[in-house]
Amino acid sequence: MNIYGLAPVSGGCHWYRIREPLRGLAGLGHTTEWGELFAEHIVDRHDTILTHILHGERESEAWGYLADAGQHRLIYDIDDNLWAYPESTDHNDYWNPERIVQVETNIRRAHLITTPSPVLADLIRFKLGLNDNVAVLPNTVPAWTLKLRRTQPLTFTVGYQGAPQKLHQSDLDVIQVELFHFLSKCPDARLAFYGQPKPLEGAGPFADRVDYIPWTPDIPAYYRNLHGMTVGIGPLRKSPYTECKSGIRAVEFAALGIPGVFSASAPYNPYVKHRETGYLVSSVTDWRKYLIKLYRNSDLVESMSRRGRQWAMSWTTEENAILWEKAYQGSGPGIVKSSTR
Repeated sequence: MNIYGLAPVSGGCHWYRIREPLRGLAGLGHTTEWGELFAEHIVDRHDTILTHILHGERESEAWGYLADAGQHRLIYDIDDNLWAYPESTDHNDYWNPERIVQVETNIRRAHLITTPSPVLADLIRFKLGLNDNVAVLPNTVPAWTLKLRRTQPLTFTVGYQGAPQKLHQSDLDVIQVELFHFLSKCPDARLAFYGQPKPLEGAGPFADRVDYIPWTPDIPAYYRNLHGMTVGIGPLRKSPYTECKSGIRAVEFAALGIPGVFSASAPYNPYVKHRETGYLVSSVTDWRKYLIKLYRNSDLVESMSRRGRQWAMSWTTEENAILWEKAYQGSGPGIVKSSTR
């Protein structure tokens, strides 16, 4: 295959859904290229076009032209439930009915839809009936992340990454009080928030024990920055939107040797071995319990770190590129079989 991926220079979604898959496919011998331009002279050099949530007017016109011409394999990737976008975020107003209709039109025109979420795959294929050919392809990390030297901060630090557009604020709100209880029981522990724009409300006496680290669009640097945490957390407020998220946070933590505490949920359950590589939490008060347990037991942190890295060996891009290859090659003009896994 000769594949072109439409992607901006930076950003986590395009890294995981376009740049990393293309890197993996290049390792299997395919010709791959990615860039910001959706121009005729670029498209004509390739037989397969990969996009991520394509919805712009001009780009959508080009997508429709390619679909009508029938000379390219068109792959549309989506990793957000845009039909249930959280009202509390900065982007809620952006996804208006007109843009949603454009997304749906582009999905119908594609030969293959890819997504990291089985829940989102079922929504697109069965509930919305937009496209029968949907493949669930996981987010993965580069194999070199498993080789990064694990360096722990001098002070026990619980870390959390939150997108700068307030997308995860409601998730964090679920456990905010529990985090304060944790700090009250562990007097020298700290919290670190990566990219989270809104300071914790009610931090009060704990305010000087909370660090805010600016978001970095450079993914390799981002991986290294995460070693500023001893333990990571992944809370999710249950909703139709969060049920369609991926478990990449758990994959990142495991690959970097960072034990994690996560909401028991569709995104995280497949990627966490409860009590072995981290914890899956069903009760709000369990957040406090498990964080205190890890704070008091450095040997447990170390053993979970080792087991997590072993567990993550199966989630590298190099290990999973074959899944993308099979899905891509099983799609194309005139091919209608489903690739849903």
